[in-house]
Amino acid sequence: MATMKQVAQRAGVSISTVSHVINNTRVVSSDVRQRVQGVIDELRYIPSAVARSLKNDKTNTIGVLVPNSSNPYFAELIRWIEEAAFQRGYNMILCNAHGGARKQAAYLRLLMEKRIDGLVLVASGADDEQDLMLRDEAVPIVQLERALPGLDADLVLAGQEEGAYQATRHLIDTGHRAIACVSGPADLPRARDGGGRPAGAAGTHRARRIHQCRRPRRLRAPAGPAASAECRVRDQRPDGARRPVRGRACRRLHPG
Repeated sequence: MATMKQVAQRAGVSISTVSHVINNTRVVSSDVRQRVQGVIDELRYIPSAVARSLKNDKTNTIGVLVPNSSNPYFAELIRWIEEAAFQRGYNMILCNAHGGARKQAAYLRLLMEKRIDGLVLVASGADDEQDLMLRDEAVPIVQLERALPGLDADLVLAGQEEGAYQATRHLIDTGHRAIACVSGPADLPRARDGGGRPAGAAGTHRARRIHQCRRPRRLRAPAGPAASAECRVRDQRPDGARRPVRGRACRRLHPG
């Protein structure tokens, strides 16, 4: 792999001049700039991102920390984040906490060590160490779905009320009246807050009753069907089950 020193020797300039051409940190004559750029292309020289970040205090990298990227909802979010970052010249480091505050804190430390320029965070839980890191580091943070207590950062929430409404309306419009709701773990604020939403939708659409099934302990794909099965074998026998619905699912139900 070619080095900056080799580029400078081939172009007949100093190493600092090559650095100024690469980083646009000083005015360089067009003739010298063209000659240096030609040697860079000829040798296929790739500048060190680490060295550039030390010089500019910018890595053009954002961190994305989610509970589980295999979750279809998070997978779609990650796709859009990556696309938006790429269009603006940023790279992305993706970390999975898998629902654990300890692992989340470890990845937060790793991302801070990488000197990321920003963080997109879907919190998996609270932890004293991570709280100190997030408050002490001057890194822009955007929280998705779950707000950490006391963290002064922007928060973006999905339209869960609208999702619950559309999902319940779809079940009622197809003839179901006894509807079950399988929400998320009780320790997640968004899951706790969602208990009344399907009931509100049911009131609008005249369902006979809404069953609140057992809350899964963790957000895993098999947890929803397991909770639904338990609800069916109990004396409550819903004829329609509504799991937490995201925007994409709602669009499938009612594309209009």
